[in-house]
Amino acid sequence: MKKILAIILIVVIIGVFVFQLIKFQITAPDKKIHESGKSRVRVIKLVRRDMQKVLSYTGDIRGIREVLIYPDIAGILKEKLKTSGERVKKDETILMIDRYEEALEYSMSKVKSPIAGMVLEIFQDVGSRVLPSKPLARVGDLSSVEIKVEIPYDEAAMVSVWQPVNMKVDTLPREVFSGKVKEVGAAFDRLNRKVPVKIIVSNSRGLLKSGMVCNAGIIVKIIKSAKVVPVLAVTERDGNKGLFIIDDENMACWVEVKILIQGEKFVAVKGNVGENDRVVTEGNYGLVPDRVVEILE
Repeated sequence: MKKILAIILIVVIIGVFVFQLIKFQITAPDKKIHESGKSRVRVIKLVRRDMQKVLSYTGDIRGIREVLIYPDIAGILKEKLKTSGERVKKDETILMIDRYEEALEYSMSKVKSPIAGMVLEIFQDVGSRVLPSKPLARVGDLSSVEIKVEIPYDEAAMVSVWQPVNMKVDTLPREVFSGKVKEVGAAFDRLNRKVPVKIIVSNSRGLLKSGMVCNAGIIVKIIKSAKVVPVLAVTERDGNKGLFIIDDENMACWVEVKILIQGEKFVAVKGNVGENDRVVTEGNYGLVPDRVVEILE
């Protein structure tokens, strides 16, 4: 029995020794860095590039001009000379109405397009009864399209006529269409406190259709050759925004900056920071100024 207990004790002692050895090997590097007082950070060089401030809104696409067409008289829709998607000239006949009535001379009424463009919709089928009070078709000029968006109260002052616009639609994810602000409303909506804005976009290739939903980005500010850093590089100390810059001796220096343009991933800044300065992008939160750091690859 004593021999068995001795063997068990030896096995336990060996196990504890091996465990402590493995633990020391795993934790030794981190302990060494901790004892040195160095923080580990990642850096990126500040670059200069053009930066834009963009306000994005969702809107519906319409032809630059769209009209509803009403029949002159009541009757039966007899014939469609044009169908949805076909182009028409101004005053070209698109539909024929049978206005035959007993005891009256038979005649057909022509329904003409008042503008040149494209037939967007015909609301009735052949054989349907039509009335002058109900629209029979819709025709639109899609050589350019118009988007109407609503601008919140706090952003309206930044938007003005002729500002450039980049517009995208989900159905054409690789296409970016260029346009301009056409009109800015003179009054706010009393209910939602927003001002209507109209945007015009060229549709020379005919890719844009009436009724599409789009995202319109109004470019309200452009800075040429701006100092640009990632958003994650910006920290705050005592209510002021700034960056940690690493000097030639790997010391962290905190520099206060002003945010000129805030983007989704990058910001344009103004301050005592130069091109090719090494800016901390990871490990900057909790970093203490005027201390040497370890830069991670």
